[in-house]
Amino acid sequence: MTLNELIQITSNSLAKRNPSSEFRNELSQLLTLYKRNLNNIDETEKEIIFPFNTQRDWDKLIRDISKLSESIKISVREYYSGSISTSYEKIKNWMEGYRDYDGLLETSISKYSIPCDTDLYRIRKNEKNKHFNPNEMFHIPYNKRGNIRTQRYSIPGYPCLYLSSTIYGCWEEMRKPSLASFKVSRIRNIEEIDLFDLRIPSTSHIVQDDYIKILRIFPLIIACSIKVINTDDTFKPEYIIPQIVLQIIIKNRKTTGINGVIYSSTQKNIEFSFNEENLLNNIAIPVFENKSSGLCTILSKKFNITNPTSYEYELIRDPEGMVNGHVIDGGNASSQPDDPIPYNKTVFGLLQSRLLLQDLVSIEIT
Repeated sequence: MTLNELIQITSNSLAKRNPSSEFRNELSQLLTLYKRNLNNIDETEKEIIFPFNTQRDWDKLIRDISKLSESIKISVREYYSGSISTSYEKIKNWMEGYRDYDGLLETSISKYSIPCDTDLYRIRKNEKNKHFNPNEMFHIPYNKRGNIRTQRYSIPGYPCLYLSSTIYGCWEEMRKPSLASFKVSRIRNIEEIDLFDLRIPSTSHIVQDDYIKILRIFPLIIACSIKVINTDDTFKPEYIIPQIVLQIIIKNRKTTGINGVIYSSTQKNIEFSFNEENLLNNIAIPVFENKSSGLCTILSKKFNITNPTSYEYELIRDPEGMVNGHVIDGGNASSQPDDPIPYNKTVFGLLQSRLLLQDLVSIEIT
């Protein structure tokens, strides 16, 4: 088995959860599959990442991966047993490091830096057609903590800024709201922002040095990327490990400089086959302060934002452009049903093109 085949098989398995599978069984099966496939890696493939002392280095990597996988399973078991602090400690050791193990937070292998001036997006449901100002498109303010529900990378009552690389990514994360029921803003970071990288890897752009990083952290990616089955439940076991990870990031961010998490959406829609990658990269950045009202001062200074718009508004303003792709080429009439969809010709792509024309403003700090 090649390294790319291992990564692809594991990634595909994450996308195919059986609706009747219990979380702990699903987690155990995915980690077991990953370990079994690791043991089947070809010798020539091992030499790609360990050209010297191949077997010794490979054996140590396998031991670390096996121990991390076991700690993840124990953490979940302890959480179910009510030992929340023990559950936390099991993941903390791997994140911060212990003995001869370099913690995942303490090295650069798991860090991703968002370049300055990257365009990101945030949507907000708006079924009552309320007007939102730019501040209202940012994170939920401190004085409305009571509205914050459990999410994959945040706990109830703790404000966190969720962003996506595309409007499509936002739409999927929000469980596909109708086009008439949400507003969207473009948000651009005005400084480089370091994040903990828990994205499901794509085999199309892996360089040699990335393999060790991916293999080492993959058990944690697996534990943080399992689809939620019962979306209406208050307690979602799929969020146990991601929420612990974010708490550890918050605890250590003054020393590590890591501000949040970048991760792959678990909501990928198999009905859409776009011609671009990285459309479903999501970002979660928790607030830095403990205030009684308003927005986080530190987080607000890292971004500029546009006034929100909506599909309905843009359709009224320029119906020909939104229906026929007036601003962007409307497409190839000879394309076939199974051809990849050009993202810039979708409703989401057209909305993004409109937002790219809008001026960015500073977020008002209150």
